[in-house]
Amino acid sequence: MEKMNIMQLHQTGQLSEAQVHYEDYLSRNPDDTDVLHLLAIVYLQKKQVQSALSCAKKLHKLAPANSNYLVVYANCQSLLNQDKHATKLFNRAIDLCDNPAHIYNMMGNHYYRKGCFEDAKKSYQCAQELNPTLHEARFNYILTLINTKDYDEALVTLETLVSQVNSLEYQIQLSQLYHQLGHTDKAREQYQAILSQDPTHYMTHHRLASLYLEDQDLKQAKHHYKQVIQLMPSHTETLHNLASIYLNQKQYQEALVFWHKQAEIEPDATTYYNLGICYYYLNRFDDAGIYLTQCLECDPNYTNAYLNLANLSLRSGQAKEAIGYYKLVLSKDPTCEEARYLLAALSDETEQYAKSPAIYVSRLFDQYAEYYNKHLKDMLDYQVPQHLYEIVETSGYLNQDRPFLRGLDLGVGTGLVGQLFNQYVTHKTGVDLSESMIKEAKSLGIYQDLVCADLFDYLADDNDFDIILLADVLPYIGDLSQLAELLVSRLTDRALLAFSIELLDDDTQDYALQHTARFAHNPKYIAGLFAKCLVKVSDNVRVLRRQNQQDIRGVIYLYKKIDSFS
Repeated sequence: MEKMNIMQLHQTGQLSEAQVHYEDYLSRNPDDTDVLHLLAIVYLQKKQVQSALSCAKKLHKLAPANSNYLVVYANCQSLLNQDKHATKLFNRAIDLCDNPAHIYNMMGNHYYRKGCFEDAKKSYQCAQELNPTLHEARFNYILTLINTKDYDEALVTLETLVSQVNSLEYQIQLSQLYHQLGHTDKAREQYQAILSQDPTHYMTHHRLASLYLEDQDLKQAKHHYKQVIQLMPSHTETLHNLASIYLNQKQYQEALVFWHKQAEIEPDATTYYNLGICYYYLNRFDDAGIYLTQCLECDPNYTNAYLNLANLSLRSGQAKEAIGYYKLVLSKDPTCEEARYLLAALSDETEQYAKSPAIYVSRLFDQYAEYYNKHLKDMLDYQVPQHLYEIVETSGYLNQDRPFLRGLDLGVGTGLVGQLFNQYVTHKTGVDLSESMIKEAKSLGIYQDLVCADLFDYLADDNDFDIILLADVLPYIGDLSQLAELLVSRLTDRALLAFSIELLDDDTQDYALQHTARFAHNPKYIAGLFAKCLVKVSDNVRVLRRQNQQDIRGVIYLYKKIDSFS
C-alpha cells in the first residue's frame, strides 16, 4: 500500500490497519524516517510503549538532530518513568526547534503526568508565549490550575477560552468546573448547551442528572439517568443511582429492575444487599434471604446483611437462627444497639432495657411506613385505634358541639387514631420517632402539627393538652414512671388520657420484655402509676392484634384528671 494511503488510515483512527501497513512498508523501506516516526506514534496511541521506544531509538540514530523525532523519544522515556532522560530529550528538542511551542506543551504533559504541577505550568506558559493560538497548551494550563486548586484563575481563563474557541471538550470542562465550584445555575446552563450540540454525550447527561439529584429534582434526575442507560446500558454508576432514587421513593419494583441489571454487569456485595432489601420491603422474604446470602458470599463482613437475615429469621419464627445472626452482627459491630436489644429480648436477658432503643423503633417504622396500614389490617387484624375510640365514646366524652381544643396523638404512626377522633378535637398534634410515619400522617391533612421527635423530649416542653392518646406506644417502653409523670404534667384540668398496654400474665413483675421485642405490663403497675393524680374512668381487656396465629391480649385504659368532668 502506498504511503499516502496508509497515512489516511492513520488519520481516520484505523490504528491497527495502519500499523500493519506501516510495518509492511518498513520491511521494504527500513530507513524511511517519516514512516518510522508515524509508526512510533501509532504504537504510542495504542500504548505499546516498548515498540514505540524501539522506533524512537532507530530514529535517533538516523536523524539525531530532528526535534520531532526527539519528542517521540522523550515521550517514550516519560511513559517508562525515565524522567531525567525524558526531560533532557525535551530540552534538546526545544534547542533544535525554531518555534518549540508544541514541544513545551508536550513537556508540560510530561510534568503533569508526574505530578510536577509547577514545572508543568511553566512549560505551558512558555508554549502560550511562543504561540498564543496554541489553545491546547492554554487548556492544559487550566487543567493544571484545577489540580493545584487555583480555581479563580482556572475559571476566568477557561471562560475566556470557551468564548474564543468553539470546542466541546473545553465546554465540558467548564460545565464540570461550574458544578464543582457550586455554580449550579451556570453548570446546568452549560450542560444543556452541550447536549443541544451533542445529545448523545452520555457523561453530560450523567452529570446533569447528578446536579438535578443534588437539587432534589428527582423527575429531571431520572430523565437524564435514563438517557445515559439508553446510550450506555452498562453504565453501572447510573444503574445504581436510578435504583437508589426509586428505593428512596419506595418504588421497589422499579428499583429492582436497575439493581438486577447492575448485578448482571457488576455482581458485588452492595448490589446483592440492595436487591435483598428491596425484596424485604416487598414482603418477598424468601427472595430477600437469597440475595442477602449472596451478599455475604461476596463479603463475609457485610454486617447489615447479617442484621437483616436475623430480622428475617425472627419474622419466620426461627428464634434460634435469629440469635445466631444477632451474635454475628455484634461480633463484627459491638456498637449495634438494634442487634443487642433484639438478642436480649430473644435470650431473656432483659434487665438492661427499660425501653426500646430509639434507633430500633425509628428504623422499624421507617422500613414499612408505606405498608403499615395494610400490614396491620391484613396480617395482624390490628384493633387498638378502634378500641381507644370506643372507650372514650362509650364513656360519654365525645361531643362535636364541645370538642377538645387541643389533642396530642403520641406515636402518631400513619394517623389511624387521628382519623377516628378528627371531628372531636379542634387542634391535633402528632408526634412520632419515624420520619416516614410523619410523612404518611401528613398526607391525611387532618393534623395541625406533626413533629418527628422522641416523645420524652416532646413532653418535656411546656405544651398542655385536653386529650392525650397513645395507641400501641407503651409496648416500646418498659419503665413507665418517667413517662407517667410527663403525661400528667401535660394534661389540662379538663383532660383525658387514653392508652393501650400489652397484658403481662406474670403477676410478679411490673413489666417484661417479650420475645417479640415488645414490653408487656402488669395492670397493677399501671394502677399504681396514676393512683394519686388521675381517676380511672374505664379499663377494658381486649384482643389488640393477632401475631403468629395467636391473639395478643391487652388492656385499653381511660383516665381523667381528678375532679374533671364531674
